[in-house]
Amino acid sequence: CNLVYTTYFKTPGYYNSVDTYLAELGMHRPITKPDWDNLGKKYSDMSNSNLWLDDNLVIDGTVRKFYSVLPRVEIELQYTNMLFNKYQYESIRKRYDGDVQYFK
Repeated sequence: CNLVYTTYFKTPGYYNSVDTYLAELGMHRPITKPDWDNLGKKYSDMSNSNLWLDDNLVIDGTVRKFYSVLPRVEIELQYTNMLFNKYQYESIRKRYDGDVQYFK
């Protein structure tokens, strides 16, 4: 899987209307906690057995942090439709009952 977590934190209350507008445009970005790696881990662990078998299947991931008046997390997930070698195939086949194929 390839995934991108885009997190939108509540815009700080002390922002004036110009700062809030700039934050909505993505020009003011949070550099506060939680750290990007904690966000990635949190949402990856929540997705285990829901979106994928295990988060060790994620081969490429990105976490982006923004401010917004509408706090949320957007998850962009791209499944790979085929495995590329027999080692990946054997690893997945042991854990999954369905049809698993790999590119030979």
